Amino acid sequence: VQTLQKEFELERMQIQEKHTLEKRELELIIQHVEKDEKQREQADLTEYQSHYEMIRNRNIEEDHQMKSGLEEKIEETRTKCKEKLNNYTQQTESSTADYKEYLQRDAKLSKQVERKLRQVTRMHDQIQHWKLKITQNKQDCEERNSQLRTEKDHLAKHFQELKAKMNNMRSDEKKRLADLTQNARNCIRTLKDQLALAERILKTAALCRKFETEREKVLPFYLSRDQVQEMEEGNFEFGDDDLKDEIKKEVSDVGIDEWTYLDNFFKRFNKVKLDHLAIEQEVGRLHKENLQLRSILKQFLDGVSV
Repeated sequence: VQTLQKEFELERMQIQEKHTLEKRELELIIQHVEKDEKQREQADLTEYQSHYEMIRNRNIEEDHQMKSGLEEKIEETRTKCKEKLNNYTQQTESSTADYKEYLQRDAKLSKQVERKLRQVTRMHDQIQHWKLKITQNKQDCEERNSQLRTEKDHLAKHFQELKAKMNNMRSDEKKRLADLTQNARNCIRTLKDQLALAERILKTAALCRKFETEREKVLPFYLSRDQVQEMEEGNFEFGDDDLKDEIKKEVSDVGIDEWTYLDNFFKRFNKVKLDHLAIEQEVGRLHKENLQLRSILKQFLDGVSV
């Protein structure tokens, strides 16, 4: 029982250590994954904020610069147009050259405005691209988080199943230990009863030994081989040879097995029983003889009295 208890405690400790290690590894994996996801999310948010602020500031600065430049240019152009209009009336010839020059400058400024508008459109497209990318990253992170949650649920379910198996195994081992303890107690009780019975038999044998005769003390047991020899000599008559062989096999004392342990006891018991029956028969015979003698004596006394 102690060996089973030690083996059970050792197995239980091994299972608990294994469970603790697996639980610690799972917790470390979960913590590491959550930490990586937080760091990645924080990095993405920081990068997005930095890009957003940089692009926003750049657009604001470019808008202000472009507005201020355009307003200045518009004012300059408006002033020049007024001056040229006044001078046009005065100097037609010089105004033609200036008009051509202003046309060229206007074309250059138009190109610059178009370039700036294209830059604004490109910046807007980049902002939309980064927004879309952030949305995709967010979806990927959500899917990854859902997968991790699913895996975590599976691990928790597996852990509960292992825990239930361990509890069932523990209850089975406990039941087996209780059954073994009960059987051991029953065995000890049976052995004690048998020991008490054997002690009573030995005490009874010691008391009976006082009443044995000298012949019984010298030769307490008859030998079965004498009976076997008598059967071989033909002193006993049997109707069947198979029956004779079977009786010869049972009476012979060759070999010792669990069925011959009490042969000496039964031999002595049978001898005592036979002596007891013989004494009872002798007592009966003497009683009958005594009655006959009394009746004869009575008849004799009756005859004498007459």
